[in-house]
Amino acid sequence: MYSTTTTVFRIEDCNGVGPYQNKNVRMTQWATHDHNNSPATPHESLWAEWTRGATYRYGFISVQHLLHWFNIDELLTLNNLGFKVAIYECDSDRIVATAHQAVFDAHKANRLGKLNIEDMIDALTSP
Repeated sequence: MYSTTTTVFRIEDCNGVGPYQNKNVRMTQWATHDHNNSPATPHESLWAEWTRGATYRYGFISVQHLLHWFNIDELLTLNNLGFKVAIYECDSDRIVATAHQAVFDAHKANRLGKLNIEDMIDALTSP
């Protein structure tokens, strides 16, 4: 079976940790109690089903996608804090992208390398 791949750009530190961390987010199953006297069936959320066994990470499917989320000043601050732009390649069926960001299965992705954020900005803004 042929699978296409997508390049993902992610802001992360030397340990692979992104700038946003929310330890309180959990995906849960539907409640198993009765709703309006009808029998309830437990179902996983779509997110829980899609991410079962996955280590998901957030990123962007292009540099322009990344620049819609972070402005230059924010990127320079992240650069000064030691963050880099990690470049991953991932099977396209293991990525979900919206207009603002993407989520991908890190277990199914290969990290191709990292770019210094300031170097990326210089390359984008130089004539």
